[in-house]
Amino acid sequence: MALKVMVDSLDDVSEGGRDLYEAHEGKYRLKLEGLEDTGALKRAKDHEKESRKAAEVEAESLREELAAIRNDNEATKDADAKKNGDIEALDKSWGSKLAKREQELQGQIDSLNGYLRSTLIDREAVRLA
Repeated sequence: MALKVMVDSLDDVSEGGRDLYEAHEGKYRLKLEGLEDTGALKRAKDHEKESRKAAEVEAESLREELAAIRNDNEATKDADAKKNGDIEALDKSWGSKLAKREQELQGQIDSLNGYLRSTLIDREAVRLA
C-alpha cells in the first residue's frame, strides 16, 4: 500500500500508519524529513505564468497598434503621392502591397496543397491496407 503525502482525514489511513501523519492546514500531512515546502515555488511559478500571459496580451495589442500606425503611414504617403501626382511612388507602393499579398496567398495555397496531398496519401494508404 502506498502512502499519500496529504489526506483529508486520518480515517483514510490504516491504524498503523496514523502516527506517521501530522495536522497541517486542516488536513493531515505525512511526516517526512528533508521535504521542502514547494508552495512558495508553485506560487512563484503561477505568478510568472500570469505575468507572461499579461505580457503576451500587451505585446499583441502593441503589434496591432503598430500595424495600424504603419497602415496609416502608408495611406498618408499614398495620399501625398496622389496629391503631388507622384505616379512612381504610387506604383512602387501598390507593387509592394501586391507582392506582400501574393506571398500571403501563396503561403495559404502551399499549406492547403500540403494538407490535401497528405490527406489523399493517407486515404490511399488506408485503402491499400
